Amino acid sequence: MRALVVGAILLLAVNEAKAGMTGTELYRSCVTSTAPVDQASCFVYMAGLRDGYTLQKVAAKTTFSICLPPESNALDMRSAIEKYLRENPKKRSGDALGLAIVALHRAYPCKNSN
Repeated sequence: MRALVVGAILLLAVNEAKAGMTGTELYRSCVTSTAPVDQASCFVYMAGLRDGYTLQKVAAKTTFSICLPPESNALDMRSAIEKYLRENPKKRSGDALGLAIVALHRAYPCKNSN
């Protein structure tokens, strides 16, 4: 079963302590707030959406899979990606989304994964 988790990638783009963002919070960050941290949150959220969209397109064409345990969170994902990047310095110049997917696939492979 293909189990790429687009939403999990989006969590990397949102405040790590939260599981998600409400529409009100997104509107505040992107429209009504002038605070730099909110503007940055909006930008990162949009970048995450873009990467999630790209990931969805890739997932439709591959059997490559990521199976996150139910108890995992954004910090666990971050740690897995940091570990992969630390252990593979020559690959760091590659596309961030692709590297993150490989890192998460290695850290959280599905039982029937390639």
